[in-house]
Amino acid sequence: MMLLSLAVYVLYKKENEKVNEAYDKLKKHGFLPNDFFSLQGNIGFLGFGSRVFILSKILDGKNFPLNKNIVFDSKSAREFLNQSNFKWIGYYKILVFLLISGFFVLIVAALAT
Repeated sequence: MMLLSLAVYVLYKKENEKVNEAYDKLKKHGFLPNDFFSLQGNIGFLGFGSRVFILSKILDGKNFPLNKNIVFDSKSAREFLNQSNFKWIGYYKILVFLLISGFFVLIVAALAT
């Protein structure tokens, strides 16, 4: 669990600037409102996970709601972002899944004793 946590943290430190740049580009070119993800950008490591999973949806071409009335169209943004290298997102998602799974296993083991 500690190694998984360390690996997730290392990815955060290494890739946080790329994620920030991607969101800045999306905002600059009008894909996202300027105040979108301001909270996630300010809470560091926890906000990073949220921004990465939304970025993953964009790169996968999945639409998602920005608010009650507006749905984000991922197709044009995806083509815009495909110029960058985001292959590490797949590894990040696997690490987070393993970390959460391990956490639940520890909880179940603690409750069983």
